[in-house]
Amino acid sequence: MSEPEGGPTNEECTAANSDLDIPIAIRKEVRSCVKYPISNYLTYSRLSSQFKAFTTIVDGVTIPQNIQEDLNDPKWKEAMMEEMKALMGNHT
Repeated sequence: MSEPEGGPTNEECTAANSDLDIPIAIRKEVRSCVKYPISNYLTYSRLSSQFKAFTTIVDGVTIPQNIQEDLNDPKWKEAMMEEMKALMGNHT
């Protein structure tokens, strides 16, 4: 029996089937989630020195990911307590 013209060979079918044993996360190529990265369009070169300093400081601020991290930092804990007092004071 002959194979149809232009169809895959037995070797190609076997190779394709063996790929099914590999997790899809490994089989797929790495993709960029961003079609137009902001870094291609923005630059720090035209910012004033004061604003450059500000953006550098803001970039270094870490935000707690959960309440345990929040309560371990005295500044975050204080801010959270202030917010709770304000909510109670407003009866909200």
